[in-house]
Amino acid sequence: MLFEDLVQYANQWQSGAHPSGRNMGKKLTVLDLLRLDADGGDEAPNILPFQMSSFVDAVGDSYLQVVELQQMVASAYKSSLTQDTTKIKESLIKINKNLQKQKELIKNCGKLIDKLSH
Repeated sequence: MLFEDLVQYANQWQSGAHPSGRNMGKKLTVLDLLRLDADGGDEAPNILPFQMSSFVDAVGDSYLQVVELQQMVASAYKSSLTQDTTKIKESLIKINKNLQKQKELIKNCGKLIDKLSH
C-alpha cells in the first residue's frame, strides 16, 4: 500500500509563501502534478531577466494608479462646478480618454510580458 505524507508541499509559483505575502492559490496535490504532465509540460517556461520581475509589479501598480486617476476625474466630472462649465467638462472628457489609452498600453505591455514568459 502506498501511504503519502499528509503534508502537502508547494512552491512559490503554485502555493505557499510568496514574497509579496499573498496566498497564490490552493495546495498542490499529486493529481495536479499528473495533470500538469498531461498538459504537454515537456517544455520549461522561458525565464525572464531578474529586472523584469520588478517590472511586472511596476506595470500592475501603474495600471492601478491610472484607474485611481480615472476615479478622480469621474468624481470631478460629477461636481456642480463641472456641470456648470462646459470647458471643464470637455477637458475632463479628454483627460479620461487619455487615461483610457494609457490603460490599454499598460495592458498591452502585460500581454507582451506574458508571451515572453510562456
